[in-house]
Amino acid sequence: MINSELTRVDQERRRAIRSQFKNNINNANHARARTELEKNRWLPDYKHRLREAQLKKIDNKQGSPRQILGLELDSDDFKKIGSWFYSVSEEIEYVYNYYSEDWHKKHGGKAVCHRSVMFGRIHKNKIETRRLSIANFKAGFVLRAAKKLNLFEDVKNSKYSLKIRSDRIFDAELISTSAEYKIYKRTLEKVFYDYVIVSVDGVVYRDSNCEQLKYYLATKKQI
Repeated sequence: MINSELTRVDQERRRAIRSQFKNNINNANHARARTELEKNRWLPDYKHRLREAQLKKIDNKQGSPRQILGLELDSDDFKKIGSWFYSVSEEIEYVYNYYSEDWHKKHGGKAVCHRSVMFGRIHKNKIETRRLSIANFKAGFVLRAAKKLNLFEDVKNSKYSLKIRSDRIFDAELISTSAEYKIYKRTLEKVFYDYVIVSVDGVVYRDSNCEQLKYYLATKKQI
């Protein structure tokens, strides 16, 4: 009788241990599941904030062009001219009062293209921006827009003639000379703009790639 009672107590104790063991496993699984769920919730946001911080750091190192021009932090749609960053935009709008009402009923809206150049810089610790609408993207449109906005002042007392500089807003620096030609670096607000090669007989060629100067100067002289 005593032995059977001991056996029953032992069996109950074993069942209790097994039950507790299962509960512990279930609780651990639930805890892991909760941790994983929470991780899935905050991890994407953390990665996004980390990426955003990295992009801001890169932007600040470059002079904050994206923040100045209002671009996305991962955008590379900007360049620099002198001390100004700039970006180009083009938007198409469909208007329905360009031609007659009958024409628009038949053909739909007239596509009107709006093009503009936006310039921006940090000047005296303040963001300064200028925007100009343009008609087209013909060669030199950025410089023409900048000059129309009077972004650059004329260089005073330059050592070099306008034949080399081409415009009073540019200055130049002699970087190479030979018996056949001279090569200059043209600058805008003391920032590199392009190269200029001048032959001994006065032929001038300009290019942003210094390695191409001699070849295209020779080509130009043959024309």
